[in-house]
Amino acid sequence: MLKTASIEAHDRISFSGTVKDSNNNPVPLTSVRVRIQTGGSGLLESQTLLADENGYFNGSVSLKGDKCGVVREEPDVHNRVHSGTPTNPSEWWDIAWGVGFYEVSLPNNTIVDDNYFVHICQEKLAKMCYYERDYNTGGSKWTCL
Repeated sequence: MLKTASIEAHDRISFSGTVKDSNNNPVPLTSVRVRIQTGGSGLLESQTLLADENGYFNGSVSLKGDKCGVVREEPDVHNRVHSGTPTNPSEWWDIAWGVGFYEVSLPNNTIVDDNYFVHICQEKLAKMCYYERDYNTGGSKWTCL
């Protein structure tokens, strides 16, 4: 079942938590395996994190090896637009993205968490427009870069 893809990652995805037993007591010095799969490169990385004496673990996995497949070049298609104000520029971004999957498991292969995430592979500012003060007329003009 597909869970809500509410996690957005750029070049790293971080994990943290506490390993607890069935009585809700922390389990010290337990290894936790994190496995990352992405659409662009398949299995990207599997990393083992070690919980401390209180059962707490944290760490991150690099996503730099994922290219999200082939980036399509489509002129004048911008998938993130920020409408500006007179003091804040408007921006048009081209964003290449893919869907990844992570799985967190214990040494006995019990999966404790898994979910899909959106991986931002490449962001490019395609156009930026802003109001520029025209000191000759006292007004302003719309300028785009």
